Amino acid sequence: MKMGLLKIGIGLTILLLAGAPSLTFGQEKLAIPTNESSMVAVTKASDWLLRHVKTGSLTADNTEKSISVIAWKDPTLNPELPERLAGYIITDTLWASYALTLTHPTVAQELRDSLERLNCLGNSLHEVVWQPIEVIAHKPVDVDIVHGRSLGIMSSGTSTIDLRSFTMIADREFEIGHPSLFAEHSAYQSLYEYRLGNEDSAKERLRAIFRNEVEKHQIYWDRLTDYL
Repeated sequence: MKMGLLKIGIGLTILLLAGAPSLTFGQEKLAIPTNESSMVAVTKASDWLLRHVKTGSLTADNTEKSISVIAWKDPTLNPELPERLAGYIITDTLWASYALTLTHPTVAQELRDSLERLNCLGNSLHEVVWQPIEVIAHKPVDVDIVHGRSLGIMSSGTSTIDLRSFTMIADREFEIGHPSLFAEHSAYQSLYEYRLGNEDSAKERLRAIFRNEVEKHQIYWDRLTDYL
């Protein structure tokens, strides 16, 4: 599911980056595609995000805050609570706040405002999908590196949502190998290098994600299902 959301975010980037500027909080320019098939893809991806927007309240620092997030059922998080949803502030809500700026600007603004209230506008990694960053940080330091840290439990109607974020740090020794071994981090690193002007390095890093039956690449694969 996480890779699916990454595909939605990066897919919308590819389809929307270019052309006319939009009010997108300093990220690269976006434009609605004119190609019909691309527009259908943008609409479908946007609709999926809209169906997963949840708005509710979170009590933090003795203050009740109105929060809108992208929330869905992650069966690996809180499996003992089958009705509880996962609200990944970073990544899902952050990416959606950018991806929806042209197609649904009001919703994008609501998500952006929520990120500001939670002080979760970036972590020096996941925002590289949409904008340049000064230093990239690949190393996760939360106790639960898969689900990140909990910011609290939000109420939305009859649902409860565990709000999660990821803490990353820059560690050059760790980063020597990590972006070369995991597809998601290779994509982040290639975007970072591309925006520094290292286009050839960025392209080679992306090519290394893919493999054929002859070549043996470093990227980890699930060979049974042939998935990354």
